[in-house]
Amino acid sequence: MAKTVPLPEGVIQDPATKKVQCTLCHSRDPHSKGGSWMHKGSMGGHLQSEYHKTQALRLAEEVEREERQAQKVRDTYTQPSVQPNATFQNPSHQSRPEMFAPDLPPMDVDTGFNYNPHESFISVDMGIPLPDSRESIEEALKDQFALLMEQAEYRALFGDGDDDENDITVSDLSDHLRRTGFGSEDDNIGVSESDNTSGDPAYAPYPNQTSMFLDLLDNLPRLRISSAQLRFLLFILRSLGVKNTPSYDAFRKMQKELNDKCGNPTTAHTSTLGNKFYVNDIRQTVSRTISNPELAPHLQFYPEETEDGSVSEVWQARRWQEFDPSDCTPMYSTGLRQFFINEVSQLSDDRLVIAQDWVIRKGKLTAACRIVSLTSEGWRISNALDIIPATSFRYTAPELDAILSAHVWADPNAAPPSINPLRELAGGEDLYTVFEPIWSDDVSGNKSKQYNKHMNFYGSCANLPGQLLQQEFCVDFISTSPNASTAEQFSAIRDQIKDTHKNPIRCYNAATHRWCRIRIMIPSLPADNPQQSEESSHIGGNGNLKCRKCKMGGNYEYAESNEGFHAYHYAGILRTAKETRDELYKQLETATHGVKKAVADRQKETGVKDKVAQYWIDILLAKCSEMRKENPQRTLEEVSAELMEWLDKQPGDKVNPLLDLAGLDPTQDTPVEILHTILLGIIKYVWHMLHTSWSDADQALFAIRLQSTDLDGLTVPPIRAAYMMQYRKSLIGKHFKTLMQTMPFHVHDICTPEQFQLVQAVGALGSVLWVGEIKDMETYLADLEVLIGNVLDAFDAVDPSKMIAKIKLHLLPHLIQDIRRFGPAVRNSTEIYECYNAIFRLCSILSNHQAPSRDISIKFSSIAASSIYLPADTGWKTDCLFRLAGESSRFSKLTLWFSDTWVGFLRSRSYRVSFGLSLKLRKSAMSGLIHLPV
Repeated sequence: MAKTVPLPEGVIQDPATKKVQCTLCHSRDPHSKGGSWMHKGSMGGHLQSEYHKTQALRLAEEVEREERQAQKVRDTYTQPSVQPNATFQNPSHQSRPEMFAPDLPPMDVDTGFNYNPHESFISVDMGIPLPDSRESIEEALKDQFALLMEQAEYRALFGDGDDDENDITVSDLSDHLRRTGFGSEDDNIGVSESDNTSGDPAYAPYPNQTSMFLDLLDNLPRLRISSAQLRFLLFILRSLGVKNTPSYDAFRKMQKELNDKCGNPTTAHTSTLGNKFYVNDIRQTVSRTISNPELAPHLQFYPEETEDGSVSEVWQARRWQEFDPSDCTPMYSTGLRQFFINEVSQLSDDRLVIAQDWVIRKGKLTAACRIVSLTSEGWRISNALDIIPATSFRYTAPELDAILSAHVWADPNAAPPSINPLRELAGGEDLYTVFEPIWSDDVSGNKSKQYNKHMNFYGSCANLPGQLLQQEFCVDFISTSPNASTAEQFSAIRDQIKDTHKNPIRCYNAATHRWCRIRIMIPSLPADNPQQSEESSHIGGNGNLKCRKCKMGGNYEYAESNEGFHAYHYAGILRTAKETRDELYKQLETATHGVKKAVADRQKETGVKDKVAQYWIDILLAKCSEMRKENPQRTLEEVSAELMEWLDKQPGDKVNPLLDLAGLDPTQDTPVEILHTILLGIIKYVWHMLHTSWSDADQALFAIRLQSTDLDGLTVPPIRAAYMMQYRKSLIGKHFKTLMQTMPFHVHDICTPEQFQLVQAVGALGSVLWVGEIKDMETYLADLEVLIGNVLDAFDAVDPSKMIAKIKLHLLPHLIQDIRRFGPAVRNSTEIYECYNAIFRLCSILSNHQAPSRDISIKFSSIAASSIYLPADTGWKTDCLFRLAGESSRFSKLTLWFSDTWVGFLRSRSYRVSFGLSLKLRKSAMSGLIHLPV
């Protein structure tokens, strides 16, 4: 048996790849060659290299320099005190100027005065206890410095363990004074230490009015304050004698209790790749939406087939109908009866039927039913479907058990279950399905230009009307992490969603005033194009097969051929989640043969590449190479089989977790997003073609024309033409939306005829896409297909290379199918999520920057907890009860103003979407108190 040679000091080894790394060089420069992983045989040469010796010498110099600095600090506190100069003579006292009051006695000056800096700015009359002597002051300062050094060292090693969002750049004056002996010993004077849920019931669950307003102030999404500012505010309130002002610690304790009771539980997760992140429970997020009386009346749980064929909401399009009826809301409830699909029910005319689905048809909830009739052979089910209104249903399957059991079924194989298993899952309560699209993207946590990348996840309830979903109040924060990728965080979210199909969420329905059960389904994944490619396990827009939705594409020779160039103008053979999943497992199997090029060739040929699978592919390639070196006699098939067996035993996902969700196909359920594809894509290309070809005179002429535009009928902000021309290379979405609607009227004589046709084509396309309601879907899609063809043909005439280089042009034909499935394109716009990033940045800036994923998630949970008290009839769940917020908490005019102005929820204001669509929100009636049995 070979003897194991111990590793040299400062060298670590990866147990998976068996490679080694020099910790010294890695800590000095992790991207250098000396700091990277290398084979064990190369380490000896590295340790003798000049680079390693130089790094070791620099480290020794730094340690010596730090030791000298530390010695200086120690000498500061150990050297003898400096005595005043006995020979120093103070100047004689001068007479007081006439501006001073003549009755004040002259200042008594002693030439032997020993100056005390603390006494120079602290008055004895302030009531602040002073240290007894100079020695006690020095001792207190020494202790304070030692404490700061200890805290700094602890944070460097373990991070900041505080749950508070401390601003580390602002010193806490009150704590500093207290620690050095100047502050009060009791910071909680006048503050009750009783249970925070007790107190004035009018402000429940807050103890009093002051605590309620302080909590609202601390949790305003767009008006955040730091912990230092909050401490100073509490100090001011106590100084002014405001009643029931809590201390900072008592206030944070109250907030933590409210967050535990009403907020979203923040749970820690560790991904397969070893990254730690925190997730706010999406189940509690959905529960809060159902329990909100301002939102619950607007929730739509059933697909709809409109009478005139118009489509304005996602439930009127095809996407919801693509789900199995058992995955949609499977029952209709009236009184205490729940009529489930796939079980026998009795109608008011005594007919027996089996409901196949529940769909709103012509404005009424109906079920497509099969008639059950009694024949000589027993019960027989008809094949024809009858549309029966929900109001015709009278008795449920459990009530008909005696009637059905009296006869056998003519065809036992076609007999329905006596009781739908979903009825047992509901536990005697209503069972609904909530569709929750999940948005994700990389977002900077800074307001400055320095990029601080975080991967963020937001959600919204697609059961709400589209106009409500354009409000920040209806956007739900789910997760963030500067380290964990999209797939890693999606894995935890997926597990929560799948759990609702076995253990539905039990929550209070504010619309029906009854308890219900909720399951969650993901209908779509809105995001920009690079993020949607990652979610689809696609190689990206720079690959040969550029499209995430179809298999169009090839190498440059194919793209430049007549056949290949023509293919870019149409949607190709669609991808599927199953094919993508199978391909990823084939790539994993290929990696077990140890040939990296073979895996890369498969990825190029298929356009399928996944970050999670790539992590395992790299490990398998390394392990295969190592196993072949250890035993060259082993066949490749034996090594491959052993590696596949090892892979199956490893915990966690091996491929994209989104490919494992029922009812979701990431390759097709990533609808084309018009903000990034049209405004920041097509319009941006056109604008660049124009302004780069203009002379200074042309630019000035266009700016004058643009500034003269009549804005009547346009829903655009005031035009700043000079600004747009000055910063023509750095425009944003709102500028491109203005240009899309106005350019056709201003560029007629300062561009070529081909360019003018292109401007007209994209303007006509935009006017059709930015609509909130489609009257006739088939006619609309036929017109849209023509307009898209005009845009692509116009690009061919101006710059044909754009068709090959820019994937956003090829995505235009896919808009047709996406609108058919998801409704108007504006419903899939991500502008509201981009706006919500401003709230995230404020939470990031005011976090402690030590554990951003945890601190930001906790803060969003606190914001959610405080916002549920603003609408009428809102409350929280305790055990099996639904407790109402106190009357003053719910009906205060100030809290209503808070929610309208600062929380992002508009009750009755008009706002506009797109070109001229004006939508108005309805104000929900306040329905009073809810009395539930205890």
